[in-house]
Amino acid sequence: MAELRLYLFGMPRLEYQGNPVTIERRKALALVAYLALIDRKQSRDVIANLLWPDLDRDHARSALRSALHTLTAVVPTEWIQSDRHALALKSDVLWVDVNAFIALLGTHKAHGHGPEVLPWGRG
Repeated sequence: MAELRLYLFGMPRLEYQGNPVTIERRKALALVAYLALIDRKQSRDVIANLLWPDLDRDHARSALRSALHTLTAVVPTEWIQSDRHALALKSDVLWVDVNAFIALLGTHKAHGHGPEVLPWGRG
């Protein structure tokens, strides 16, 4: 089981070893959610433009660096892959409820019953 868990259903929250992680900055939490759902490396410029569209490139990149620092400071494990050009979350370190839900949907489609039969009871 992953030590780091991200819950996006309901109010977004992050937990490390079962304890809530406080992320004061909304954009930092939005960054985590975006990277978790895109599930691949993403360009720093794309992210900066997405989260800070009203800032010029340099200020948006600075805001992104600040958000990244916030995220890496609150969790004592390496969970974000970053280089000068791109960012991604380490999927082997982070469990995401949305991804688990999608995986369960995939197993439902593979079970062979028609859509009128639900795996958890009467439909």
